[in-house]
Amino acid sequence: MSISSTGLYGSATIVNTDIFDDVQTLKEEMVTLSTSYLQTIQEHREDISQNRLDISQNRLNISLNRQDVSQNRLVKTH
Repeated sequence: MSISSTGLYGSATIVNTDIFDDVQTLKEEMVTLSTSYLQTIQEHREDISQNRLDISQNRLNISLNRQDVSQNRLVKTH
């Protein structure tokens, strides 16, 4: 692209027949990037949600295991 100008009060000419195509391409790339970003964010949210469920399940398992261990303690007799 080339730009010519004759001064502050003069005329300016942009010589590029592809400028509108370039702008359209940039718009499409922005939509693609935004869509990709939003999909990635959604995947991360789903991962975090699954991790929370896993952590909750692990806590429950730990609690149950503690109960099992406490019931299986040896009693010292004299």
